Amino acid sequence: MCYRHGGSALVSHLSFADDMIIFANGQKQSIRRILDYLEHYEGVSGQLIRRLEILTGFRHQQQPFTYLGVPLFKGTKRSFLYDDLIQKIRNRISGWASRLLLPGGRITLLRSVLSSIPLHLLQIMQPPKRSLWAQFLLGKYCKGTHPLLAAVPSSASPTWKRLKSVGLRTDPHIAWHLGTGQIFFWHDCWMGESTLASLFSHRQHTSARVQDFFDDTGWDFGRLLQALPSHMAE
Repeated sequence: MCYRHGGSALVSHLSFADDMIIFANGQKQSIRRILDYLEHYEGVSGQLIRRLEILTGFRHQQQPFTYLGVPLFKGTKRSFLYDDLIQKIRNRISGWASRLLLPGGRITLLRSVLSSIPLHLLQIMQPPKRSLWAQFLLGKYCKGTHPLLAAVPSSASPTWKRLKSVGLRTDPHIAWHLGTGQIFFWHDCWMGESTLASLFSHRQHTSARVQDFFDDTGWDFGRLLQALPSHMAE
């Protein structure tokens, strides 16, 4: 019953001012031995100690389950692991429904409050990458163009029709990190609070990606100057 990292010394416990951490491997035999030691201490010292089961609140559960706000699971990350996070955001929004807020006030709440809710979880567990279904929809309907610009044929699936029906309302509230530059140069919001397409509506907008404006050393300023005013390119 100890902790060991690499070739370091064995650590069986850590003592603080009024707390103690006892390391164990989680097996029933180890827990039983710890309880035996605590019972022996009670008999010698006359002090009473809260039983380990009460102190820790440990109980047997099936994965996935949530511990300290983070889902514990085995295998591939799935989108349902984020259902609790989505529900928290929905509950917070429903609480605002009865308040008399102007549109500007609602946007401020969304940006300042809701943006902080997922920070804890997302720092520990990144969302799953684009699913096979998402790749299929993008490949079938977008064909390299931005989803907002993609057509909705009469034979389109109900899922794609629903996504397109809410796209114009949700897209203004989505911001992107630059990353490796795979996002759309004109139509994704990666520079401030607006897309370049909305800032320069008179220019010709292509389906170029941000990475198309990179060269081997960084930004390709020559190509940037062809697309943007000099004060923005610099």
